[in-house]
Amino acid sequence: TPVSDVESDYFTLSSVSIELIPEECRPSRPSKSVEVRGFLIDLYCWQLNPDTRIAIDGADLDESPEDHTIHCMRDIEQCRANGFGVVVEQDDGTYDLVYGFDDAGNEAVLTWLDSTSADDSIGVEITVTGLETGNDVVLNDLTVAELTGVVVRFHRDVITHTGFLIDILCWERDDHVAIDGAILDTNPEEHSIKCMRDVPECRENGHGILKPVSDGCGYDLVYTFDEAGSALALEFIDSTEKENNIIVTVTGEIDTAGTMYVETLEAEDYQIHEGYLVDYYCWTLDPDTRLAFDGADLVNSPQDHSIKCMRDVPECRANGYGLLQMNEDGTGYEYAVDFDDSGDEAALDFVDSATITDDVYVRIQGTPVSDVESDYFTLSSVSIELI
Repeated sequence: TPVSDVESDYFTLSSVSIELIPEECRPSRPSKSVEVRGFLIDLYCWQLNPDTRIAIDGADLDESPEDHTIHCMRDIEQCRANGFGVVVEQDDGTYDLVYGFDDAGNEAVLTWLDSTSADDSIGVEITVTGLETGNDVVLNDLTVAELTGVVVRFHRDVITHTGFLIDILCWERDDHVAIDGAILDTNPEEHSIKCMRDVPECRENGHGILKPVSDGCGYDLVYTFDEAGSALALEFIDSTEKENNIIVTVTGEIDTAGTMYVETLEAEDYQIHEGYLVDYYCWTLDPDTRLAFDGADLVNSPQDHSIKCMRDVPECRANGYGLLQMNEDGTGYEYAVDFDDSGDEAALDFVDSATITDDVYVRIQGTPVSDVESDYFTLSSVSIELI
């Protein structure tokens, strides 16, 4: 019965009786989004010895869960079949099971365990995100809150990767053709800072980094950056004076979805170019026709220029090397990149060891020589790779 003469922000009742409402009749409890970092364990091993928490592999799960091995969780059928969870360090330094995973989380764990190249004998530290619900995982000696919509991030050693910086919007366009026309899976060096900096959609849709594909023919997206990584990318994009050929080195952890949690991002001074290797003597031998000493038409058919010519003709060896690339209007090749003395030495080493006869299409890496004024780039410290 209400007590009417009591003034407060809540009701006051007298002569109260109490009846428990069945759980199925109660209002649903709201889900709470959580993120937790700890060590991965399988629930079978956790329940195996409730008094000691010693797993099948001998790991003491409430003292040293980092000793619980990939082999145990992956290769023992009972461990695979009974689900997984995360143990977290408590105030007293021991570890306790705080969450069990839903079906999606368990599937994510098994997918990673079956595909990882990590050492079988190591433990696994993870970060898990999901929704904490009222659906508890009931074990033989405790109840643990379940996470639904689980995303598992497996921590690995911090890695370092160097490659072309791109924005995700341009990468995901048809045929990887960026808004500025650069074909990102074949010529990412042409992707402009202006595109990444000045187009709002490019700025807003995240960033990533490329790597050459395994057969050397083109590039692929290797990591997508997290929000912090994209923020670092934008800081660089807004401050750099470079116009294209944007190569960066990033460090950070990666997860199973290919996201890099970027800790540092640094610009590289060097550039990467692709084209036909040529000796400067042959390029300048006949400026009107650009016919090489071996008769190759360097403007229209630079693939016909032979290794023998570049290697065995003294004048070709003595006058330096460079790179031919298609001109802007697509009508022929032009001398686009020149090598300094160190680059010429690298070219000589390359032609002297080459086993091909012609069609010398290469990928080069080098540092621009800024005090040389010409119609082409001059690069120093050149490395050469046959494509």
